[in-house]
Amino acid sequence: MSGTVGVIIPSYRRPQALRRAADYWSHSSLPVLIVDGSPEPTLIKFADNIKYEHHPTSPMQVRILAAAKSYSTEYLVLCADDDFFGFDAIKIAAEFLDRSPKFSAVQGWGGTFSYDGRTLNWNLPDYLSEAFETIDDHPIRRMRSLFEPYRTIFYSVFRLQTFIDGFQSIQSTSSLFIQEINQNVVAALSGHVCSLPIFLNARDRTPGVSMLISPERRPFADWILDPQTKTERESWKHSVSGIAQKYHPSINQAEFEDALNEVLLGFTTIDSMVSGNFGTNLRQSVRRIAARFEPASFKRKRWARSLNLASKAEYPLGPDSPNHQGNVDSWHAAQQDWTLIRDVIVNNEPAI
Repeated sequence: MSGTVGVIIPSYRRPQALRRAADYWSHSSLPVLIVDGSPEPTLIKFADNIKYEHHPTSPMQVRILAAAKSYSTEYLVLCADDDFFGFDAIKIAAEFLDRSPKFSAVQGWGGTFSYDGRTLNWNLPDYLSEAFETIDDHPIRRMRSLFEPYRTIFYSVFRLQTFIDGFQSIQSTSSLFIQEINQNVVAALSGHVCSLPIFLNARDRTPGVSMLISPERRPFADWILDPQTKTERESWKHSVSGIAQKYHPSINQAEFEDALNEVLLGFTTIDSMVSGNFGTNLRQSVRRIAARFEPASFKRKRWARSLNLASKAEYPLGPDSPNHQGNVDSWHAAQQDWTLIRDVIVNNEPAI
């Protein structure tokens, strides 16, 4: 596949999400490759720009690497089957990379939403709303800056080779979270990373959706402490050390390995804190109990009113908001991307 930007969509046992994604990406001219690991193929009529492959026995990272190697584009985007990337935002990011050869990946900011077929709720902006840029020319300090504080760049616009190097180095790992932080490490080794004032993506946080992405989703702390995964961890360190040597032949390998160990320790702490967020879990439980006793007639009216408002809602941020930093082009792009994403969500079945 050729062109400027290619798109890879991993999928696993979410046919509704995949149908919605197929609808959305059919509005784009970008080449899209879906790599489905579900036991059975998803029977959908795809648009001409979308190619579907069914690999039921291949782990997700193996499917993604094979897909990446099939592209001859300059840049790649990885988008989960239940999420969205703004078309105009992708274009802005690619143009930035065109004129900024030192950068290996570009992030934007995003929002999350939940949609159960009755209500559509947005949290916008949600993550990575603060602008950042790695300004240090030393690769180890640059890598550390993406973890202090932690900034996930897993869903970014990457240079093709950076993307391939990243997924090449995690072929022997089973942890989804090591696969995520690995992209930070490899992108920092191969260049600089920054966020732009663009509405890059929207992520589905409907309860019950995200847990279906893979059969392997154990807590990161469990994976780190499990003696049986030591071989995986050492294999990963060896692989990324090879990438460090490739881009920086004179890099201090002992210093680099110490930095990797710091990353693993820090991310284990973050994962433990997120898993133990008692306050959030309690609030969600209270809401579920309250909804159980709400009269059905009230529910139907509330759902209808909420969905009607959400399906007509305009983009909520202005050009002078901290996210757009006065960039009118970015703001107009976000308006267009928001409108299409919103419409596709409400015109399709929810992802669950």
